[in-house]
Amino acid sequence: MTDQEKTELQLEQAVRQLTRALRELQKNQPHFAAVFVGNVQAMLPKLRQQLAR
Repeated sequence: MTDQEKTELQLEQAVRQLTRALRELQKNQPHFAAVFVGNVQAMLPKLRQQLAR
């Protein structure tokens, strides 16, 4: 698997997490949404480095 493919998979994972956060907000569950947003925030530094290459 190439670096580009790995990065694409991680971006897809981030999108899935944000989608789940949106669903939780629509169900009036902000605490659960915050968990998913936090997961994406934790992924961002590594993603930024990979995208900068």
